[in-house]
Amino acid sequence: MHKNLNLNGLFAQYVQGTVAKKDLEGAIFTFILENHQQLHLFRRDKDRCADFLTWFYPRMSRAIDAYQNVGATFEAYITSLMRWAAREYQSRQADRDLTESTFWETQAKDLSPSEAEPAYLEPEKTLKPLPNPRQTLVLLLKTYAFVSDQRIEQIAPLIGLEPAYLQGLMDELRRRRSGRDEAIRGLSDRVYCQYYRCMVLRKKLAVIPEGSGAYEKRKAQLIRAERRYSSMKKRLSSMSCYATNREVAEVLGIPKGTVDSTLYAIKRKYQSRE
Repeated sequence: MHKNLNLNGLFAQYVQGTVAKKDLEGAIFTFILENHQQLHLFRRDKDRCADFLTWFYPRMSRAIDAYQNVGATFEAYITSLMRWAAREYQSRQADRDLTESTFWETQAKDLSPSEAEPAYLEPEKTLKPLPNPRQTLVLLLKTYAFVSDQRIEQIAPLIGLEPAYLQGLMDELRRRRSGRDEAIRGLSDRVYCQYYRCMVLRKKLAVIPEGSGAYEKRKAQLIRAERRYSSMKKRLSSMSCYATNREVAEVLGIPKGTVDSTLYAIKRKYQSRE
């Protein structure tokens, strides 16, 4: 290592019991921190070198106990260990930084604080009953996943129903669909996580020298991750958030054909307006 630090001599004294282990470790730490530029560790970043030493300590402590005087001096042994450890530390730090930056790109907007929008009072309006209550009721149940409880209270009087009765129909449909809805939410979360993983792998691939073994390994990981992401997205798109016509019919206690014809009439009505 450096001519001002005789590690071989210090280690010999440690073996003889005249130098404590903590003093040997302290001498190594002090030398690395004061000579990190000559050792080509982290260039001029002394603070980063100090962080590295904190991370490096458990490994160095075990290495001192594991050293056997066969083939290489203690000084050469520690020097080699330190350089390899520095490379691993830098690699791990790069991975962590890339992962962290990707996280902020994908989620920072959702995590940023925001104030609630002020509520503006609107003049009360007399709402007129809807022209076709049955069509409205069927459509509400069909699209139950996008209807809030507040909207139910607003619409119920317009189709001649008590809010509690309409809420009961919605709750029964949600109960019947709970297993399916949970599966959709779970798969949706996994699709997002897989998308995030693909982003991280792409960023890591961009900083690895092309053609190296590490590059090829990471590229293969990215290809597998993107294939899985595509497969999961396709499976999610086939899982409908809408209630089936049969489920709507069972909740209302009417034939499925009635629901089919009602929805078909709604579709024709809106097509004729386009």
